[in-house]
Amino acid sequence: MTKAPWLACPEDAAAVEKALAGWRRSLVQLGGASTLADITLLGDAVIDLTAAHPSGIAQLYAGRTTRLSNLVREGSAQLAARRAARTVRARADEMAQRYGLAPTYLAIGVATWTELPEPA
Repeated sequence: MTKAPWLACPEDAAAVEKALAGWRRSLVQLGGASTLADITLLGDAVIDLTAAHPSGIAQLYAGRTTRLSNLVREGSAQLAARRAARTVRARADEMAQRYGLAPTYLAIGVATWTELPEPA
């Protein structure tokens, strides 16, 4: 950090650095964990497209407006997808009201792995 002209003595600079560090910690706690890093934090606000219809997926990947019913055609899976979509919409509305924006993401695939210990 460059020294600001109004921080004439080292004690002032140290006090500002301490305050900044506290504000950063508070912001990290306020923001919470990233749902992009741990998708399980989303709970019911996930629409699983594992069994999506190929023509619906092609339409979605082409960047065209795609109805959920074109993506998920099987009855019970469509009911679950609609329920999840309502949850996604409700959370997005809540975020928009609380914070002024509603980030919503399309994640294509989730990968996990375990690192094995080095052989002895």
